[in-house]
Amino acid sequence: MVSLVLTLVMPIKTEEGIVAFGIAAAVWGLTFLIMGLQIMRQDMNESSSSTASVESSE
Repeated sequence: MVSLVLTLVMPIKTEEGIVAFGIAAAVWGLTFLIMGLQIMRQDMNESSSSTASVESSE
């Protein structure tokens, strides 16, 4: 929400607008990267626990 307001308020063609847009893009990129890594870690944990339960039942 903050990034949307900043990009609407600040003109993109000024130096401040470019900096604000760059910071907002970096924050969004970092957010998606962290969320992707967490999902990947969850999937790996679930798949290793299901593999362990299959091996213990044999």
